[in-house]
Amino acid sequence: MRFYAALIVVIMHATHMLHPGELVTRAFGMGAVGVSFFFILSGFVLTWSRKSSLPNRKFYQNRFARIFPLHFLTWIAAGALFPTCQGWVRPVPQSKSAV
Repeated sequence: MRFYAALIVVIMHATHMLHPGELVTRAFGMGAVGVSFFFILSGFVLTWSRKSSLPNRKFYQNRFARIFPLHFLTWIAAGALFPTCQGWVRPVPQSKSAV
């Protein structure tokens, strides 16, 4: 289920970048619900699967060791790809305020 929640978020972001049409944009415009569902379900899964015999410190060390390397590599990849992605997203129109 977490996969589908994450997929909805990815598709929502892709609709902002690729502009596929109003029908697709509306269908996946609820990406924020996917984010909330993903984090709630993840918190439940982590709490449920944690062994009670494992000390908190060791639990968090294991989580850090599992998450940080991929997080770090993602930042490196994003930093390398960001300069090539200019112009993919159209600017948001600014509202004209009455002055």
